Amino acid sequence: MLFKLLHRSVLKLKDELLKIWEGADIKHYSFREKFLAVENMTHEKRNKLRHLNSRLVEVQNRLRKQFEWAEKNFPGHCRLAKIYFILEENDLDYSEDDDNIIVTFHENFAPQDDERSWNDHPQLTYENGIREYHCWFYHKLYDHTGLVWEDILRIGKIWAQFRVNFDIDFDIYESKARI
Repeated sequence: MLFKLLHRSVLKLKDELLKIWEGADIKHYSFREKFLAVENMTHEKRNKLRHLNSRLVEVQNRLRKQFEWAEKNFPGHCRLAKIYFILEENDLDYSEDDDNIIVTFHENFAPQDDERSWNDHPQLTYENGIREYHCWFYHKLYDHTGLVWEDILRIGKIWAQFRVNFDIDFDIYESKARI
């Protein structure tokens, strides 16, 4: 799935580069305008992104509680969460025969324990000009994955797996194992 998204973005970029090659005025050309920019989004799309952020706050808080529980009950053992971002079922690229995963996070926590906002983009503000609160997962989604806003808007489901791994070391010469 990620390959499909990347392929589409590369083709879009290729088309824009060809326009420049064929004589578009590079001094007045903006790639930024060719891809969906936050400041050019409709109110509906901005609200969808804000809703995604609020759901990610819930996911992040729930996983943080799981990690705290695991640390209390199984101290020192490796904990891992995988967070899968999945296409909406009504998306044109959605397929019943595919996992439809856009991107996956691997977190061995805690997901940036502090409650600070990770919004480092001045254009990501509310209508009144106040900068939006962004949780770590939302920030990571738009700033650390290479996804463009168009693809982030295609997310329809978030699925998380949480595991506690027990590593056991068996010594060849001793009859006991170390956990």
